[in-house]
Amino acid sequence: MSRRQKNEKLQELDARARDVQMLKFGRLVDLERIERVGINKGADDLRNRIRAIEHTQQNSLLAWQEALGKSKLALQKTTEESTRSLSIVASLFERQHGLEALLNAKNTSVAPTEAGNERKERTTLLQLVKIQAKEIEALKLEINMLRRKGGHVYTGSSS
Repeated sequence: MSRRQKNEKLQELDARARDVQMLKFGRLVDLERIERVGINKGADDLRNRIRAIEHTQQNSLLAWQEALGKSKLALQKTTEESTRSLSIVASLFERQHGLEALLNAKNTSVAPTEAGNERKERTTLLQLVKIQAKEIEALKLEINMLRRKGGHVYTGSSS
């Protein structure tokens, strides 16, 4: 085929392509422009990387939210324990004050003949008050330990 024949064939095919475009689309379509726009591999790769990063960050966010929920629950439990301990300490203080008032009342109304028995009872009550004071101190230490979130709970022995 000669060059002239090839050019004629090419022009004929171009005319046919234009006719087909006009029939299908109602206007001429720039195929080269469509190819340039359609193939943007770099942008597709970036979109895929962005999706992957967003997915990773979403998973990380969910993990942190779960850890935060667990920490809040642990804080709530520790606060409840601390409140119970403080209630115990308050009741022990009330009991101690009641015993001291009772002891003071007995000291003022002791008859001379009952002084020996009263001394024993007073000694016993004083020992009881000292034991309770030690228990109160131990509970205070335990409360402070719980406030610091960690460490071993002080169990102190009462003797």
